[in-house]
Amino acid sequence: MKLQSLRVKNFRGITKQEVTFDDGVTIVSGHNEIGKSSLIDAFDYLLKFKDNSNSQIIRSCQPVGRDVGPEVEATFRIGPEVVTYRKRWISARETVLSFVEGPRRGTTLKSGQAHEAAEELWSNLDTHLWEASRLMQGSALSRSPLSASTALQRALDEQAGGTSEDGTSGPLMERVTAEANRYYTPTRNDGKILVDAGKRVTVAEEKLANAQAEKDKLTALIDELASLEADAADRKANLEDQEATLAELAEQAEKAQALQSAREDAQKLVESIERDVADASEKVARREHLAEAVTTAEEALTELSGTEKTQSEALAPLVASLTDTQDKIAGLKSDLAAVKKALESAREFERRTAARLELDRVTTLLADYDTLSTDIAELEGALVPASSESLERVVDLERDIALAEAAASAGAARIRITSLGAPTIVLDGEETALGDDGLDRAVLEELTVEIPGMVSMTVVPDQDADSNSRELVRMRAELSQALAAEGASSVADLKTAVTAYEEGTAKLSRLRERRIDKLQGSSAEQLRDNLVRLKAVLSKPEEAVEGDIDALTERHESLEAEIATVDEILSDQQNRISSLRTELAATTGQVMNQRLAVTRAQADLETERAAATDEALGESLKAATMRLTEAKDKVESLEAELVRSGGHALITDYELHKKHVEGLRSLLSEKTSDVRVKRHVLETLQRDAIQLAFDRALSEVEYATAERDSLQSRALAAKLLEDVLKKHKSETQRKYIEPFRGALQKLGRLTYQNPTFDVEIADDLSVSGRFLDGDLIPFDDLSTGAREQMSILIRLATASLVSPDDAVPVLLDDTLGYSDRLKLHRVIDAIGSLKTASQIIIFTANEDRFAGLSRARRVSL
Repeated sequence: MKLQSLRVKNFRGITKQEVTFDDGVTIVSGHNEIGKSSLIDAFDYLLKFKDNSNSQIIRSCQPVGRDVGPEVEATFRIGPEVVTYRKRWISARETVLSFVEGPRRGTTLKSGQAHEAAEELWSNLDTHLWEASRLMQGSALSRSPLSASTALQRALDEQAGGTSEDGTSGPLMERVTAEANRYYTPTRNDGKILVDAGKRVTVAEEKLANAQAEKDKLTALIDELASLEADAADRKANLEDQEATLAELAEQAEKAQALQSAREDAQKLVESIERDVADASEKVARREHLAEAVTTAEEALTELSGTEKTQSEALAPLVASLTDTQDKIAGLKSDLAAVKKALESAREFERRTAARLELDRVTTLLADYDTLSTDIAELEGALVPASSESLERVVDLERDIALAEAAASAGAARIRITSLGAPTIVLDGEETALGDDGLDRAVLEELTVEIPGMVSMTVVPDQDADSNSRELVRMRAELSQALAAEGASSVADLKTAVTAYEEGTAKLSRLRERRIDKLQGSSAEQLRDNLVRLKAVLSKPEEAVEGDIDALTERHESLEAEIATVDEILSDQQNRISSLRTELAATTGQVMNQRLAVTRAQADLETERAAATDEALGESLKAATMRLTEAKDKVESLEAELVRSGGHALITDYELHKKHVEGLRSLLSEKTSDVRVKRHVLETLQRDAIQLAFDRALSEVEYATAERDSLQSRALAAKLLEDVLKKHKSETQRKYIEPFRGALQKLGRLTYQNPTFDVEIADDLSVSGRFLDGDLIPFDDLSTGAREQMSILIRLATASLVSPDDAVPVLLDDTLGYSDRLKLHRVIDAIGSLKTASQIIIFTANEDRFAGLSRARRVSL
């Protein structure tokens, strides 16, 4: 793979940057934090993240306060294909893959097709070698295992004579390792598939335990019912035995009654009277039967009404509980709405806080910009142009005049005037004080000397002096004109004006540069537009209150989960209430029917009483009974005789036993009622549903256990095969470690200028130690500079071994910061002299370190 160019826009702190890379060595230099490492990250993200990714990594690449999408475009070659791959995230998302060279030249793909095609293209690259060929900040000093690189293995295999064609490396080993990786972590603990399978078994076992508990409850009820049924059966058997005994006593009583034959004559009279009593008794019995029917109907009505009341009472708390549950849901939804509102408010607060910070920054920039603009305008208005060329001309004239005056003075006549008492004289019309030293000057032109009130004289120079004088006058006139043209009264004034103009121009240039720097890559109009946008954001009417967004989000999710749970409880309560209401409606119908039965029984009783009152029937029965008593008195005397004969005892035993049997029947009836109640309870428990749930849970446990066991078997088989292949591979690896060691040894001896340099190579192709002068120092015990140098040599040795088809760029990011001058130059010499098909791309904040790479392409950020 070769990287031809990389263009990054709106990525972290990079507004726009484009870098073109050479096939050999490319040095990308720039100050710290200018974005060198960001260029590498940008290329990685281009390959890794789709344009619709919401990853925090991608969101963090968006420039703060700017509504733009990070954009990356790279042109690179893999095999025969040269492509240009562009991607933009967040805003105006886009993915474009264009094939520039190769079989698909001219083809352009977009969106998901472009991303998939790029992934397919990238899959042809040895990604392990790509990762291992980097030496980045923060990871530069660690050991770098290279055994996963198939490209390096192929190269070493060719160097060693083809030792790796034994199936323990290349695709087979990769497939076996990939299969083992499906089941295990890199440390060969149980991986997600096995852990999830175990979790499914645990969940199924928990469901089975719950179903078993429900089934145990059902079994307990069934056992209790069986116990009640067994007790009822025992009582029924006892009743049957007692009824048999009663039958035997009845037979004996009948025999005793045979002794009463003696009473037949007396009994005839009794029978006659008894018919009357019977008739009256029948009427009374009918009346009692009707009254009993009314009582029975009323008792049944009372029982049904009690059942109705019990069901109503059972329904009431469920309805109350349903109301409580509904109230709870309403409260939770109210809380959810409040939390949602608070979360939106907190997010709005966060957005406004960011906007406020950006507003302060933009306001400050604009204020500084406006201040600088005012200063520039003031300076421009106060700046008076003064030409340095005019100054040079004036200075030259002044120098020529001075030389001419000196020459003229040297060859001209002189006039000396000494004061003898007059303090002043007049020279060419100007009053001049003589002083103690008098006056001494060369006469270069006609000069008038006057002593006021006394004498006036004219001194005329010779012809040559006069000619020089005229030249001086001309030059002075020219000087005066030049000064007047520049608006200066003297040469010194003009010098001051030129200096002021040049200093003002320089200051104006500096102010303009500072004003451009204040814009930070934007225009003033853009900043003012951004200021308006930020003010609009801050003026939104939405509520914005600071809050813990993570906590509010967690609370929001918790409330939603709780509402879902309570909804399930509400649904269950509604189902139970519906069932109870159905039962209550049935019972209410039975109560209404029983009330009709009571009404009918009462009507029949009233009809009979209308024909004859209860008192009349009682009097008629009483009269017949009195007559019967008189007749029976006679019978009793006969019964006394029966008693003496033992017949009475037999009849009494029979009656007592008969009562005992009736008591047993009553107890059996109660037990039978308990059995019916318990059966009703079992019927309401939905026995089939419980059994079905248990059966399903048991099936799930069996399925999950079988799945887990199957996965574990496959995992153990894959791990066993991997271990066997690794063991065999470690044996074969030793045969082709030597070419790697030889390449690294050659570079190391060149760098250290020491023939004793050697390295110790581990089975994973990482350097575990360095030999120098016979002493072995473990890699981790080397100094920081030595580890950094060794890390660079490892990558260079790898690049020198792999074939051109497998080559990837070697990336060095801010390296050699710990090396002494001598080692630094030797490592750089090793980089420059290396013959490899791989690109070498160096990112550095100190370009001077790599001055020795004279043929490298240099890019300044």
